[in-house]
Amino acid sequence: MSVVRSVVLSSIERYVTFGVTFVSTVVISRILDPAEIGQFSLAMVVYGLAMTVKEMGVSAYLVRSAELTPKVLRAAFGISLS
Repeated sequence: MSVVRSVVLSSIERYVTFGVTFVSTVVISRILDPAEIGQFSLAMVVYGLAMTVKEMGVSAYLVRSAELTPKVLRAAFGISLS
């Protein structure tokens, strides 16, 4: 697979994910009460932060780690599941 095709597919994946997330957030916000919207918004912020941490380099950390203990692997696996 060429680099250009990989970049295009990655970009499409990001935009589709963003679109689905946006539409689902709009639908959910129409269903929930104002108090529930606040809780939902906070949960989405926490989720967004977890995704940022996940994308920042769990795999890079594992590759660069000198010693992989079961505790480190469990923590990395837990972050990757989010």
